[in-house]
Amino acid sequence: LQPTTEVLLAPLLGPNAKGKETTATLVYGDYLYVGPFRAAINPAFLHAHGITDVLSVGTRCSPHLAYRAKGVTYHEISALLRLHDRRESSILADSIIEKAGAIIEKVAKSRKGLNYVHPMKKKRKVLVHCAKGISRSPSVAIGYLIMFERLSASDAFRRVKERRPIISPRSNFLSQLLELEKIVHGVEVL
Repeated sequence: LQPTTEVLLAPLLGPNAKGKETTATLVYGDYLYVGPFRAAINPAFLHAHGITDVLSVGTRCSPHLAYRAKGVTYHEISALLRLHDRRESSILADSIIEKAGAIIEKVAKSRKGLNYVHPMKKKRKVLVHCAKGISRSPSVAIGYLIMFERLSASDAFRRVKERRPIISPRSNFLSQLLELEKIVHGVEVL
């Protein structure tokens, strides 16, 4: 008798994970999703939404090989950088935003011109996830929007929050996103 996925993943999902958010949300365009670990290990969800890439940005969030969906490419920013959901953590340290953003941007760029150049080729979509899809992964998605889509921090936050109301980035991540905005746009916006 094999244990269920939930039994094997209990240490990663935390106590009493029942009733928690289990799906990801499309937060930008038709290619950028944000969500929890549970969405990253749900092949039915990934395939139903055409998600081709999964980007893990937490500390223990990358799905074990046994739980990875076939046909989905998994990217692990967290393997070396260990982005913790703590007050002292930084999404700007170790180029986390740049590295994660480059993966998301590769997915975004792969979509351009496919209808004309390769009409039968599948358009890529990416799920950025952390444990719950509330703080780290939305912060990384917002950072991507600031850096690569050239949105202001407030516009990027608003867009993600409108689509996924449960987001609540840590205050240190919000401060770092404002700092990123200054770096990218060269202005200070209050």
